[in-house]
Amino acid sequence: MLGVAALISLVNTGFPYFGASLLNTAMAQQLGFERSLLGLGFTVMLLIQGLCGPLIMLAMQRLGIRATITIGSLILCIGASLMATVIDSAIGYIVAFGLVVGIGVGASTYIPTQTLIAHWFDRHRALAFSIVMIAGGFGGVLAPALLSRMLETGDGDWRAGWKLIAATVFVIALIAWLLLRDRRSSQGEASAADAAVAAQWTTARLLRTPLIWTIVLGELAVGMPIMSFFAHGISHLRSLGHEPAQASIAVGLLAATGALGQLAAGLLGDRVDPRYVWCAALLGVTAGLSLMLRADSVASIYGFGLLLGCGYGAGLICKSAMIGRYLGPAVFGKVMGTMAPASIGLTALSPYLVGLSYDRSGSYVYGFGALALLALVAAVAQLFARPAIAPVAGATPA
Repeated sequence: MLGVAALISLVNTGFPYFGASLLNTAMAQQLGFERSLLGLGFTVMLLIQGLCGPLIMLAMQRLGIRATITIGSLILCIGASLMATVIDSAIGYIVAFGLVVGIGVGASTYIPTQTLIAHWFDRHRALAFSIVMIAGGFGGVLAPALLSRMLETGDGDWRAGWKLIAATVFVIALIAWLLLRDRRSSQGEASAADAAVAAQWTTARLLRTPLIWTIVLGELAVGMPIMSFFAHGISHLRSLGHEPAQASIAVGLLAATGALGQLAAGLLGDRVDPRYVWCAALLGVTAGLSLMLRADSVASIYGFGLLLGCGYGAGLICKSAMIGRYLGPAVFGKVMGTMAPASIGLTALSPYLVGLSYDRSGSYVYGFGALALLALVAAVAQLFARPAIAPVAGATPA
């Protein structure tokens, strides 16, 4: 199951996120879109994922994880096909990329795959989380390299890149349906017990839990910068005088260093309190953003890529590790779905707001500078957090 989940993450996360950063930039240049509109597409995509969080949770409960991932992959395939064939307007871009691709990515990647891992692994759960995330990061290395080459050899034909994504995701849908299993066959009795535990954790009770809001703040502080970079990073680096090939290095570098941060957090997350690991990761995000604002050399691109990528990757693992460790696998999917509207929804605002700040001021300093301050505040908050809440009866820490 770990290998299948990793493959799904590689394709359905790596290509729509990292690949779209290149393809949509080329699309915006060809169609004459403003940067705020470019960012709005990413904003809608993320916002839809957040708003669909409770629905994804409900789908997993009613249909199962396998069916949810398969359906999500097919929806993602439809969205990529629309981008490849008929999109030539702002409204079409928002609907196809923001709405359809957003629903497909949300229903086939983060919440379902992480819930799958929580069900299958008791020991080394944080490490298993990190392997799935690393696969998505590897997809982020593969996608920019492959799609950048396609753009160079195809005279900027961004539609060809979306055709490739659509075909690949369709294959993933078939693999998910044929190979995925929701939980180990020996977990039948445990499944009933988990349902009883989950029933005690109502949405209202979760929202009253301080740990939930500590995690949301930390997730925002790593998610908002990276999503804004996906939408505007290449434009920012090109405005500093870097060539397109140099700017595209940063996208792949973030994916690679994100994998490094995920592996480090995965190895530490089962042994060290995740909040301390998360604090260190957030300080890395703060430093990376600060360096990125004045990235006037290739060396500085590698520097901020290392700091920002490692911080982002580690932060993702810390989120899952904290939920698994202090709330348990029985409520993992419920917690993820409950948090999604706030965490993903607010993260979705950042690409549009950063683009808007550029359109108003002619600089990315204000937008990315505010995100650096957010990461610093979140790092301090982790140190004063009280994550070790008492689980309900029957829930065991990871």
